Amino acid sequence: MVLGIVASDSNKMPPDFFRPNEKDGAPAHASKKVQEFWKGNMASFWPADFWPYSSPDANPLDFAVWGFLECKTNKTSYLSVEALKATITKEWDMSEDFIKTAVPPFVHVLKP
Repeated sequence: MVLGIVASDSNKMPPDFFRPNEKDGAPAHASKKVQEFWKGNMASFWPADFWPYSSPDANPLDFAVWGFLECKTNKTSYLSVEALKATITKEWDMSEDFIKTAVPPFVHVLKP
């Protein structure tokens, strides 16, 4: 599922669709070129080596939340990026029960 798009002029990312530090562990997000772009163009840049390692226990956003959104968005073919964004925004409103189920495996990693 492709959620980020680099503009044809290579200097712009879609504005305000993702918050600056909402990046997953996708190889494209950790590439040198993307990291350099973000470092030079984002006020609150976190380099890839600062992100949690790729594990369901350490990063529920990568595994539970994006997996949930991918299931919801893959049910339909989208004719525009705006239509895909609208579905993601709608489905982002997950139930409290879903979040409560996704978070506990992450919490134990933070405790000594």
